[in-house]
Amino acid sequence: MLGEARLATGDGNGAVAALEKFQKAVPAQARTTPMLLQLARAHLAASHFDVAAAFIDDALVQEPEGPNNAAARELLGDLSAAKGIMPRRPRPMRP
Repeated sequence: MLGEARLATGDGNGAVAALEKFQKAVPAQARTTPMLLQLARAHLAASHFDVAAAFIDDALVQEPEGPNNAAARELLGDLSAAKGIMPRRPRPMRP
């Protein structure tokens, strides 16, 4: 997906635009938890911290447990680090 590619290159604003376009084109995917998490990542990369926090909160409410909830909690940590609330810590490599 173009949004993921833009995010991988550090283009937060481009990722937001691509993901929002995708949401309009595929409305069935617009509010799924994975989409909410992608939007949160994109807005975080674009330094839209309040918008990112809102998408993270929506994801946590939508899935109160499980892998997507864990991913949302990791994003909360990333958000705090980006805002300077807590230091960034390297994540362990996943197999």
